[in-house]
Amino acid sequence: MVEDIFMPKPDLPRLGPDDASVSLLPLFQSYPLGSNGTIQVNLGDQLLDVEGVHIKVSYDENFITPVGVVKNPSILTATFLHSTIYPADSIVADFGFLEGSFDAPGDVMWIVFTADSVTNGTDLVIETAIVRDSDNQDYSLTTNNATVKIADYVCGDANADGYVDIDDAVYVIAFIFTGGPSPLPYASGNCDCSIDVDIDDVVYLIAFIFTGGPAPCDMDDNGIPDC
Repeated sequence: MVEDIFMPKPDLPRLGPDDASVSLLPLFQSYPLGSNGTIQVNLGDQLLDVEGVHIKVSYDENFITPVGVVKNPSILTATFLHSTIYPADSIVADFGFLEGSFDAPGDVMWIVFTADSVTNGTDLVIETAIVRDSDNQDYSLTTNNATVKIADYVCGDANADGYVDIDDAVYVIAFIFTGGPSPLPYASGNCDCSIDVDIDDVVYLIAFIFTGGPAPCDMDDNGIPDC
């Protein structure tokens, strides 16, 4: 059990990419303006017998406002020791385990934020990431950061209800064929990054929902919107 708050130390042993890492997931994601978003702090699959985690994440206050940091509720033995949100620029969180230890992979905590201002991409950067093992040894981790895009809309969410689902496909079909209302805004229905909203967007959206096709506006399926 970790009984004290981590204090960053110089020259910690470093676990490289072949050993272990900590990632902010998803690595790239769009959120509608004014919505709440969640970034997961995920430990890589080579980490065993983790008894504590310390992480510091920086953010841009011009685009997001952190709401809180919560542990993954499925990890029943974990408990927070310390969590601080610095309004100007960073989040610091420490947690340990009431009993036993944790074997990765998996997300250990979630950063919840509000999307405040439109941006094509604002970075959340892991400045410090340390794990403590069952021998009370601290290690500095290789890190993978996240980029958050905040938009007036989410591509594919044609009916503007906050979700991309079959209701959006039905909404676009009604718009095309029966004079239903336009997608809100129009560009949210342009799932395939073409000029117009048409039946191709419906086909694209259905493939995404039911057959694992690329996400709306992500034509090359690399996790980064193309339009």
